[in-house]
Amino acid sequence: MIERALSYQKTGCLDKAGLIYRGLFRRNFQSARFYTNYGVLQYQNGDKTFGLQLFERALLCDPSYQIAWDNLQVDADLMKSQATLLHISTKILSIFPGSQQATIAYVKGLIANSNYELAKTSAAKGLECNPDDLMLRELSARCDLALGDIDSALVHLLYILSLKPADVFASIGMSDIALKSGDFESAISILEAAYQDNAENYFLMLELARVYQSSGSLSKSIDMYALALAKSENSPIIASNMAYCYGEMGDITKSFELYDRVIQQGVESPEALIPLIFMCSTLGEGYLDKLQEYCSLFWSMYIQNDTECGSDGAKDTSFVENDQVLFSPGPLAKVRVGILTGDLGTHVVSSFLASFLLNYSKESLDVEIVSNQWKNDQIADVLSQTASKCFSIADYSESSARNLLHSRKYDVIIETSGFTSGSAIHLLADRCAPIQCHWIGYHASTFMPTMDYFLGDSIMTPQAHAHHFTEQVVRLNRAWLAATPFTLIPEATGRLLDAEVVIGSFSQIAKLTDHTLKLWSDLLMAAPHAKLLLKDRFTNDFKMRERILGVFKRQGVQSGRIVFLNRSKDWFEHMNVYNMIDVALDTTPWSSATTAFDALSMGVPLVGYSGMTTSGLMSSSVLHHCGKAEWIARSDREYVEKCMTIIEDVQSFRTRKRVFQSEVLKSQLFDGQSMAEEIERFVCRL
Repeated sequence: MIERALSYQKTGCLDKAGLIYRGLFRRNFQSARFYTNYGVLQYQNGDKTFGLQLFERALLCDPSYQIAWDNLQVDADLMKSQATLLHISTKILSIFPGSQQATIAYVKGLIANSNYELAKTSAAKGLECNPDDLMLRELSARCDLALGDIDSALVHLLYILSLKPADVFASIGMSDIALKSGDFESAISILEAAYQDNAENYFLMLELARVYQSSGSLSKSIDMYALALAKSENSPIIASNMAYCYGEMGDITKSFELYDRVIQQGVESPEALIPLIFMCSTLGEGYLDKLQEYCSLFWSMYIQNDTECGSDGAKDTSFVENDQVLFSPGPLAKVRVGILTGDLGTHVVSSFLASFLLNYSKESLDVEIVSNQWKNDQIADVLSQTASKCFSIADYSESSARNLLHSRKYDVIIETSGFTSGSAIHLLADRCAPIQCHWIGYHASTFMPTMDYFLGDSIMTPQAHAHHFTEQVVRLNRAWLAATPFTLIPEATGRLLDAEVVIGSFSQIAKLTDHTLKLWSDLLMAAPHAKLLLKDRFTNDFKMRERILGVFKRQGVQSGRIVFLNRSKDWFEHMNVYNMIDVALDTTPWSSATTAFDALSMGVPLVGYSGMTTSGLMSSSVLHHCGKAEWIARSDREYVEKCMTIIEDVQSFRTRKRVFQSEVLKSQLFDGQSMAEEIERFVCRL
């Protein structure tokens, strides 16, 4: 009878199947398979409540019946709630305490609710009965990784690999741990070994593409994304990532071809637009309209998603929805500031954020950190201790993360990531504080209806460019950034007076546009005995080198004058490489920021190129605020002339290198106290 009913069910004859199932139900027929199939039929007929009751009956008949558990998990995913799954698994465990499937379902529900401590304890009890259960091992590892217990996670991952050497989850987990420790070689070898036995696995393809990209092998990353794209029926997210890789290689044409295809097919998720938005923000004045167009599409999609999905928690209606908000704290009240960041830990944004966090007045401000990407490293620990509270929302659902922000009652939220990796800026689309502003990590308007302020300065965000922003631009009375290095900066050493001239750029390869390379070609032709040193994590990629050398060759520059260096083992070694160059070169239209700080802090003169957008004026701001405005060029010809002025007097610059380093380190570029006071004045003035 069950077989006949199932046959009807599969062919769409639900009424006939229902007649058979109802007859069996009236006769109190007891079978896990029967109850599960009948439950599916109720779901098909729209009676989800009775369907769930039938799944529960199936498990009371046989707590190991996996299909019933799978259906409960499907329901939890569809309803975006683990309540039913947790209720039924708890009930089954009370009747069948040793049920492995019930334990797994219970732990899954706890993990989905971010209750990692209880999930870890429950999984450990299950492993006492069956230490070789791979799913419980995987769930235990997930809990450990979420809790930052890397050592314990490694134990579970290695155990899984001892039983199943090419396990996808364990391989990805081990690779990710290696990647976070900077061991790119191990990260890649682990995934490649797993891929040999799982060549059709979509998740391995994506992870390999991501790790290749992080390690500097953009060509391999693009090839792997192409395989994943074919597997996923042209996923817009994968196509977007692939397009971003082309953008990082400097192939803007190919990048936009892919992005255009994504948009024509229909963007399913706003996240697919993030790399495109970031790229447009770097390409100069001619792309500002495109930037606003894509940002507007991004925010309209988020607002639409919020409207369709609703919220699983009540929103605090005391927040003011007007974009122009003035807040007046009581005379003794501290201003509550929330720092929303995706870069807490070993990341350049943290070195700038630290200038504020290590120096702000705890008498005036009550600062909390909300981190969207928790890095378990010493820098994250140090910075988290500067705030009164520090929350990690890395594993929160979007609604849970937004509810947390609402519940903290911040007067001001300072967001530091913008449209970059790990950002949680989208949470602020539904206003989470009376005042919301962006600072540090992004270099253009967010075009976000609920973003009130953009923090810049008079050089990087001049009054003449106010129309580039939908936010109100705040021009700080100093440089918009100050760096606080977490390790000692190496001592600047002058090169031998008779050594050949070496000019160089340590900017990311994506900044090396054809315009920039042609500009450097003119400089190399004007200085025929100079060599050019290029250093970036992507310089090992052979296609990247082909593109760069091809431009130089067409301009008459021999390839032997171009030297490529790959990534260094650590930051100190990287900074020491600046002692190999005489002049640091800026890029256009996306100018130097971090590398401008780095070069100047090592006593290396930087020749900047003044652009027409915020991203093109960062180096100009850095140079202006360390007293070297004369090194800012405003045309191709002026750029070459200013470089040649330094090259022709290179011996003098080599002799004064250490003195210049000392001057820079004493300037406002490294004055964290001044930076904190300026941010504090801005916040309290509101």
